[in-house]
Amino acid sequence: MAVPAQKTHLKPLSALVFNFILGQALQRHFLHPLFLSLDEFTNFDYIPAIAEKLTKISDSLGQKTEVERKVTSSGQIVERQFGRPLLDPNAVMAIRDGVAIALTPATPPIMVQCFTWKDHESATKNPPPERRELHVDESLKKTSKHRDATAKSAPVKTEEPDPSR
Repeated sequence: MAVPAQKTHLKPLSALVFNFILGQALQRHFLHPLFLSLDEFTNFDYIPAIAEKLTKISDSLGQKTEVERKVTSSGQIVERQFGRPLLDPNAVMAIRDGVAIALTPATPPIMVQCFTWKDHESATKNPPPERRELHVDESLKKTSKHRDATAKSAPVKTEEPDPSR
């Protein structure tokens, strides 16, 4: 089902048809898993929040400066600089599974590979090192409470500056 972007009057109809097909597919049990591939899904105006979120992510990533150099017919070099998003909303949507964008305070955004604990499960199979057990003497607790109480009740002595200096 394809709806051209400029024919906005057909979008509600195509959204209804899409909802009907999706509802039918969800109610049935299939022998094999159902695969649904959507291209230009935001053209349906089905979930307008997706386009807004992609734009917000693209804007938060920042801009890069592009430099364009041309040589004129008289032999002069003309240089033009302009800003461009690091990732436009379509590129944000095209990020594949297993990749994330890390925003750090000291560097530009970084695309990194994601991992889970299962990727490093072999490293977690080693038992933790043995730790010695510490025993706290009850008399130390009482002494500490006594010191805290006397420190709170004792007046704080401040030195006043010597006016003769």
